[in-house]
Amino acid sequence: MAPNKQNSLIPLLIAFLGFVVGMLYNGQTDPAINVPPIETRFQLTSLQGLRDVRIDDSVLMSAQFKALRVFGSLPVVPGSGGKSDPFQ
Repeated sequence: MAPNKQNSLIPLLIAFLGFVVGMLYNGQTDPAINVPPIETRFQLTSLQGLRDVRIDDSVLMSAQFKALRVFGSLPVVPGSGGKSDPFQ
């Protein structure tokens, strides 16, 4: 009767060990915590280059764009799936 009890104990130990390792892995500190905040004098400098950007919307006004049409039904209705056994 002892070997039966030992056989059921091994999966429980493996599950417990997996739970402990998972908790240790998940409990690590967030790496974003170590990132220092940007100083106020540098916060807007990355966007300063976009101040003079102008969007050219002439593509949206062209005759070719206006001639585009939608074919089929919208939204797309999914059809039936593929074969249940793709190797046949």
